[in-house]
Amino acid sequence: MKFSYLLLKKLVPGLPAKKDILEKLNLFVFEAEDAGGDTLEVAITPNRFSSAGGHWGLAQELSAVYRKKLLLPKIEPAAAGSKASFGAAIETNLCRRLIVQSVDQIILKPSPKWLQQTLLACGLRPINNIVDITNYVMLETGQPIHAFNYVNIKGGRLTVRQATDTETLTTLDGKKYRLNPQIAVIADEEKPLDIAGIKGGQEAEINSRTKTILLTAANFDGPSIYKTSRALNLVTDASARNSHNLSPALAAIGLARAAQLIVKLACGRLGRRLDSYPGKAPRRAIKFDTEKFNRLTGLRLTENDACGYLARLGFIVSGPTGKKRVAAPPLRDDIERFEDLVEEVVRLYGYNRLPASAPHMPLRASEFEEQIQFKDKVKRILAGFGLTETYNYSFVGEQELSRAAGEFFSLRPASLANPISADFTYLRP
Repeated sequence: MKFSYLLLKKLVPGLPAKKDILEKLNLFVFEAEDAGGDTLEVAITPNRFSSAGGHWGLAQELSAVYRKKLLLPKIEPAAAGSKASFGAAIETNLCRRLIVQSVDQIILKPSPKWLQQTLLACGLRPINNIVDITNYVMLETGQPIHAFNYVNIKGGRLTVRQATDTETLTTLDGKKYRLNPQIAVIADEEKPLDIAGIKGGQEAEINSRTKTILLTAANFDGPSIYKTSRALNLVTDASARNSHNLSPALAAIGLARAAQLIVKLACGRLGRRLDSYPGKAPRRAIKFDTEKFNRLTGLRLTENDACGYLARLGFIVSGPTGKKRVAAPPLRDDIERFEDLVEEVVRLYGYNRLPASAPHMPLRASEFEEQIQFKDKVKRILAGFGLTETYNYSFVGEQELSRAAGEFFSLRPASLANPISADFTYLRP
């Protein structure tokens, strides 16, 4: 995944040269390499797409590694002014959350140079300020965003549902796809407008006459997005992210940031906002046991030191000494148990700094089962009579079979359908 070095420096002032950042990323965070110019290529692990699939998340990691201040943009709610009336609904379990925000009085124009430079560094082509903002926010936060042309939405209602066998959709690049009930779509009252979580369609495309848009941020079932992307042979930046089961909390962050930038860079006026989130899960805290931590890692960290590493990564630590509880940041869905907290502390502390020590375990004389002892005793007695123990192959050929007594009794052993050679055709009688 591509990241802009200049944008990371803006989020974490005082970062050193690219070479040093790459070294620290490889040592403490993810595998990374220099992609030339302003670009870093970082291998985000599948369980971290929600929390580190955007520049904000990776900046959080670098902030913790370098002990530098993280400067994320402050998102303040803007005054509502749009009068666009619309509805939104989820009619399939393939979508966990859908947020829709209306924005009108937008002015379509080229994006600022700084925004275009970030897009180009990350392999995306600038188009216009609205489309560029949705792509830029995806790079910032990791949440795919899509904008629909409001006047082309029949009935003024967006619904996430499953497609039918008779439906087709022409995407923004002019390619036509036949849909089926395994594919989720965002549709109006008449037809699909978007292959959900993958690519938008031409029916509600932003154009030079567009004045009102509906911004959408949705959270989809990852495996279904992956299957649809492969079935249609349609892989996009959005599908690569949505197929990794992004956190539903990321949708609210991404949409709020996109709305803020459209107000700032496209003179838009915000209106109604609908948020369909039927399965919201409560946050939970995990007890942090310092003694258990040190026993698992071989370290001798104090409670304050260990919890300090977690705090640098955005974890919320609460409770008195000896009874600390740790709540993971909203986007860290990968944190489920105490051992996950241990891993976070140790990787930031440095795996290379872990002490080497031999495992401690009790040793005792081995024991034998009576059956094994009896077998050995029988073997020794038979060998004493001059007999020799043999181990035969499990399979035989026609020649060995002709000498076997089984043929005398009209017994025919089982044969293999695909023997490795003629000498191993039959199961030995």
